[in-house]
Amino acid sequence: MSNLQRIEISGPEPGPGVISAQIFAFPNRERACAAPLDRIAALVDTPGEAATALVMLCRLLAEASPERLSALRAHPLHALLLADPLTALAQSLPSAEAEWLDLLLGLGSAAARWQPTSPAGARLHAALRQSGLAMAARERRLAFAHAVDAAAARQPRAAVLALGAGHLREADLTARAHRLEIWLALEEDSEARAEIRRAHDRHRRIATAPEGLGRFLAQPLRHGCFDLIYAGTLCDQLPAPALARLARTALSTLRPGGRLLLANHAESLAEAPYVTAIMARPLHGRDEATLGEILATLPAAQRGDVTLHRSPSGGMLFAEVVRRG
Repeated sequence: MSNLQRIEISGPEPGPGVISAQIFAFPNRERACAAPLDRIAALVDTPGEAATALVMLCRLLAEASPERLSALRAHPLHALLLADPLTALAQSLPSAEAEWLDLLLGLGSAAARWQPTSPAGARLHAALRQSGLAMAARERRLAFAHAVDAAAARQPRAAVLALGAGHLREADLTARAHRLEIWLALEEDSEARAEIRRAHDRHRRIATAPEGLGRFLAQPLRHGCFDLIYAGTLCDQLPAPALARLARTALSTLRPGGRLLLANHAESLAEAPYVTAIMARPLHGRDEATLGEILATLPAAQRGDVTLHRSPSGGMLFAEVVRRG
């Protein structure tokens, strides 16, 4: 008997002299995979417990084998997860990075287009919106806005370049952007560029360019023409060699004294397993040592001071490099 089951032997009514026995054998592999998923699904479906379910699921995914991931996709829990619009959007439109970020942060009109399809989906969506993942994204947006204001304060008529700009939502938080010469948003997605123009049509300093990472690396903009260059989601998506190349190209495009600011999700982000395994989104989390090794490959003649620090929540890692010269 290859997969032994629970067997009960008992008399018709419990009482003196009646034999009652239970024989348990090790559950089969499918059941072993399903048991923790059953518990998590029950929590997702229970009001007030979605945050706990998310924590448990992320811990499970962090050590999940291919077998367990396969079991999850076949388990009813997977349908509950897809009722969350963030998870559904990530899987149905993997290239809609800017739309996904708007939905995570509750910005723009994304919430009206992507809504939970069940009460469980609504609870999970609320948990994700309050998670460390969302907190790190809010901290990155605020840090970019502060960096733009600082560039405008340091340099009259400063020029700023945003790589992989998305919807450029940090522009809503700036106080000195009107002092800039130009704020150029490089964004490959045409719908994202259209949203930048719509949302900031009164901001005369903001311009868009239909360039993706490949074109920027192959045909860099004129050297020494920007005072601040920053990148966020690109850092999460790129493996180390590609990120190093991006940093080298960006550094050469800065004026002497200009700043390169990179924002990378920290390796310790608790929700990272959910993002990669369930949402199927690339997320190269890094720590200070790993990011420092990448920055060490920058040309010494151009690399000035390098500063690494984490966001208040610890979920986002920032690296600032000053262009020497």
